[in-house]
Amino acid sequence: MQNDVKPEANGAGVASSSMSLKIWNGDNADVPVQHTTKPRPQGPMESPALIMFPGMGASQRMFQAQRFAIPDLIVPEWIEPNYKESLSDYARRMAEAIDPGRPCIVGGASFGGMVALEVARHLETRACLLISTVRSRKELPWRYRWLVPLVTTIPGTCENLAGWGIRVGVAVSRPFRKNTIQESPLVHIANEQGRFLRWASIATLRWKPKPDTFQFPIEQIHGDADRVLESRLSTPDIVIPNGGHVLPLTHPVEINQFLMNAMTKYAVPAKALRVVAD
Repeated sequence: MQNDVKPEANGAGVASSSMSLKIWNGDNADVPVQHTTKPRPQGPMESPALIMFPGMGASQRMFQAQRFAIPDLIVPEWIEPNYKESLSDYARRMAEAIDPGRPCIVGGASFGGMVALEVARHLETRACLLISTVRSRKELPWRYRWLVPLVTTIPGTCENLAGWGIRVGVAVSRPFRKNTIQESPLVHIANEQGRFLRWASIATLRWKPKPDTFQFPIEQIHGDADRVLESRLSTPDIVIPNGGHVLPLTHPVEINQFLMNAMTKYAVPAKALRVVAD
């Protein structure tokens, strides 16, 4: 069972599973409480590179608050997916494009967390940090999973049909909608720029990793009020009361502390980083 921790007035309360208890409030926001400690190596330590992927329809601005706390944070741009490409194959190409050439921590929010899990396989990963995401399609809500048989059978065709279907729907509904300055979000999904969103949605439903193949530590933080990817269907280490889906924007204090704790926890000897760099 999870330990319920009521949030303080600043919204920084955190609930955690029995495996790891971390509590933040206004007085000890920088002092996480943990029931286990590990001896650290002697000598100077340096934090690994931190790479974070944003959500499916998000950009680097999703981690704007985290950049203030961690100036060296790396938020890669999405590369163009190939036709019918799987999430694992896409992640392999992404890893080649962003490899920092030294130990790193890889993470992401929502769809970015799924990509992070696959990218982490191909880098010198110290840990993978997940925010508001899942570890396989089995943890997706049923309202998404019912489409799995269709997209796994004809993934490329589904992507094309989705584009055409949305275009028809927008065209038919336009006379009945009030004119607005901003076009319907569906238009962006239907056009060429929206191809990434269509591919990512289908790739997510086709994604079926084996949990025991992730050969690195995984730490996950989730909001209990997330209506997109529900925390109860996944296995978060930290649960934020009243936290929705976009935690980096709505709960920057907790997310910043989550990331900085990991950078300290998985720090490596400074000599090791210099050897890799050389």
